[in-house]
This record gives sequence, structure tokens and C-alpha cells, in this order.
Amino acid sequence: MTYFLCLALALVVIMLLWKRAKKPFMHKNISQQDLGTFLEVLLFRGYDRGRLFIRIPNDIRFLQFSKYIDKDSSVGLHFDFPLAEWSTNYYGPLKIALANAGFLFDIKPTGDGRIPEFIVVELKQNSKSALTLALLVLQDIYGLNENDPIELYFENVSPKDEKIGFE
Repeated sequence: MTYFLCLALALVVIMLLWKRAKKPFMHKNISQQDLGTFLEVLLFRGYDRGRLFIRIPNDIRFLQFSKYIDKDSSVGLHFDFPLAEWSTNYYGPLKIALANAGFLFDIKPTGDGRIPEFIVVELKQNSKSALTLALLVLQDIYGLNENDPIELYFENVSPKDEKIGFE
């Protein structure tokens, strides 16, 4: 009986550790001024469709940047903003702010009823424009103070210091 109890306890511990290990590492208490470094990590170390999620602590709001590597070997970043239940109040003002700041954007339909479309800004390899765009959304659209910390995490990004997709 003791053997089975120990085995069951060990399995529970292994399952909890495995579940925790699957979650991406959350970078917490990050200064908005340091975002440029993280955007460059995505650009250089991200695989095709690698992503950077920037979150406001204890809030549902977030920003999403993604990396692409096209068949012709062009590499760059996109900013993707969903039209979702939580983002409806920000969607129209964001389009106006993007236009006023000189950012060209497309509206990409998804075919999904919950998130019918995204605002997509093509940033190519311009991480400085990506930083400007991130700060525009965080401060002008979401109303954060420039000293408010943020959280972020990556998906599909190499832990090594390497350039992926660049020849």
C-alpha cells in the first residue's frame, strides 16, 4: 500500500512539474524603455511565426508582435492587434493613432466569430519602429504611464544568441 501511495505522489509531482515547464517564461517588472532589446531578440532569434507578447500586469490587455521568414528569405516583424471582446474599445482609436503616427496597416479577417479580424502593421526589420509602435499603444491607447512596468514572454524563440533566417 505504501508503495502505491509513493508512486501516486511521485506521478502527481511529475505532472505538476511537467505542466509548469510547458508554460513560457514570464519576464516581469520590465521597463517600457527596455522593450527595444526584447523586440530585437524576437527579430534575430525568433523562428518563423515566433511571437512576443507584451502584457500589462494583472490585466487582460496585451500586445503581440510576430516574426516571419518568407520563402524568398525576407525576414521581418508584424504587429498584430485583435478585434476581440476585450479590445473593442481600443480598436477604433488604435486605427486613428496608427494613421496619425504614419503607420500603414491592413485589416486581416480571420473567419473566427470570436476574433473576426486583426490590425496588422508590417514593420520589416525596423525594430525602432516596432518600439515606437509598442509605446504608442501602451501609453497613448492603453493609458499607461511611461514608468509603469510591463510583463512579456516569447513563443518559438531560440534561447541561443543566434540569427535565425538571416543569410
